[in-house]
Amino acid sequence: METGKLSTYTPGGRSPDSGPYYKLQCWTKGRNCTRHVRPEEVDSVREALEGYQRFQELTDQYAQHIIERTRADLKSNTKKKIQPYSRHSQPNSRRRSKR
Repeated sequence: METGKLSTYTPGGRSPDSGPYYKLQCWTKGRNCTRHVRPEEVDSVREALEGYQRFQELTDQYAQHIIERTRADLKSNTKKKIQPYSRHSQPNSRRRSKR
């Protein structure tokens, strides 16, 4: 699994005919990191990027399922009747005695 974006580029001072060059760019600890990817590694890196994309999709599906379940639980618990504040609802020890 790998994060980032795989792209081709041409280094400065080289002709475009010299072949495709690949780089993988990603954000790590708030910084943009770029690393060169060899042509024989491109297929593996693409699979790793697809693996991360699949992970993101599954995580989103799981989160949506949990959100729906939580909302259903909250909806079923809202049927409880809340007692309004009343001076008669205080314990006897806290009531003032009448003289």
